[in-house]
Amino acid sequence: MTNPYIVLGVRSNATLDEIRSAYLRAAQQHHPDRQKSCCSGLEWEDANRNMAEINIAWQILKDPAQKARYDARIRDAEEKKKQRAEEQQHQRAEQERQDEEEKEKRWAEKKKRTSPVDLVWAVVGCVILAAAIIRVVVGGVPEIVAMAVWSIKYFALLVVLSLVLDGIEAWKRRARAAPRPGRGRRRRRRRR
Repeated sequence: MTNPYIVLGVRSNATLDEIRSAYLRAAQQHHPDRQKSCCSGLEWEDANRNMAEINIAWQILKDPAQKARYDARIRDAEEKKKQRAEEQQHQRAEQERQDEEEKEKRWAEKKKRTSPVDLVWAVVGCVILAAAIIRVVVGGVPEIVAMAVWSIKYFALLVVLSLVLDGIEAWKRRARAAPRPGRGRRRRRRRR
């Protein structure tokens, strides 16, 4: 159902005289008998539909009791819409808070589980840094070049070791997650 205030083009606080004059204006403009001579069949049917909406709007708005019921229904619908919007906003905020808590929880668990790869990276990085500082202090510029070559070799070794350890961890995770054969299946009875 279309809003009768919009159909007649009046405000919701309009008086009965304003509503009546808006109805008469709309009826004159959209009456099918005025449209019949200049319109095709489809346009005339549209004019009939428009006039029916105008009449329904007039029937609702001319009676103060019906107008009050309609206004109350509109207010209730707006209140429900507002409540739904507030509930949805509250649910979104709650979901975001839960997501944030879950993210922090996963981050804390990840920090607790330090993988061997992380330890290897940290130890080797410290060793390389310490060796570089010692060689620079003791040996000078030629030692810096030698240290760079030495660092590249051990960095490559570290990358290979890291990939191997990551592969082992991934294999362990897959092994834990894979279903074990024979579990959860029904055994078939043998026919004798």
